[in-house]
Amino acid sequence: MQEYTLKTAKLYEFNSEVKIYNVFFSETVILLFSVLPDLESAENWVKIQESAFKDKLVSKSKIRSLAFNWLGDNRPSNKTFEYNLLKKENDEFYVSKVCLTELFQVQKTKYPIVLSYGVININEQRLKIKGMKTLF
Repeated sequence: MQEYTLKTAKLYEFNSEVKIYNVFFSETVILLFSVLPDLESAENWVKIQESAFKDKLVSKSKIRSLAFNWLGDNRPSNKTFEYNLLKKENDEFYVSKVCLTELFQVQKTKYPIVLSYGVININEQRLKIKGMKTLF
């Protein structure tokens, strides 16, 4: 798993951060967990007691099964806020307040082929989010 932190202030004029967690099932299959800021409190995580989540943990095999089921029929409606991430810091547990889960496939496809939803084409020209803002 790889973790990234994105700052929101310059793009959204909202001073917070988004935590991105990439879970690689292979070189071309990525399950993405995005811990988004709660817009009311600006907090991404809330402290939780172990007893509150102990029976709600999802196994690695269930996560793998979810990802590979999505692979066969990946569409926007598969994106979900159903799952939350759990982390442990200084012997205390925290759960994400808002977590978006999505699946992506990585491919190298040449223009003019149009790819389906959930495909990251690494052959396409890169465009920054601020650049997209001006296009749309």
